[in-house]
Amino acid sequence: MVLEAVSDHDNKVAAKITTQDCLTAYIVNVLNRCLGSSIHMITNAASYRHSDAPFVHPDVAGNLIYIVRSEVMPPYSKGVGTIATVIRKSIIEWRQAVFISNWMSAASYLMHAAALEGKQHFFLPQPDVLAVNSNLS
Repeated sequence: MVLEAVSDHDNKVAAKITTQDCLTAYIVNVLNRCLGSSIHMITNAASYRHSDAPFVHPDVAGNLIYIVRSEVMPPYSKGVGTIATVIRKSIIEWRQAVFISNWMSAASYLMHAAALEGKQHFFLPQPDVLAVNSNLS
């Protein structure tokens, strides 16, 4: 039902909107109605295994993921269809090989520099961010 409603919203992206996008959008919509503050950003753990980035090899084991950010600022944070569309557009944009290469290069550099300094990464939860860890993203 939600997928059908979204298809009228943005025809270019609607064919690619997934059940996961709609479920996440629904959860954000409910939380935004019930919480004292709104969710303004969604982070999805997304796979880049099937991208055409030059460093991705299908026969290499491992969890090839990166974090995709979707900004859901008002007034977009109200409608399930709009939120699902924002999520899918972000994932489509962030799946471009050039973007993945740049993102992974910067992340690798920063993580390597932190390791050399004896530091580690800690992903501190934020009240206006919904983190989604799904293999469907």
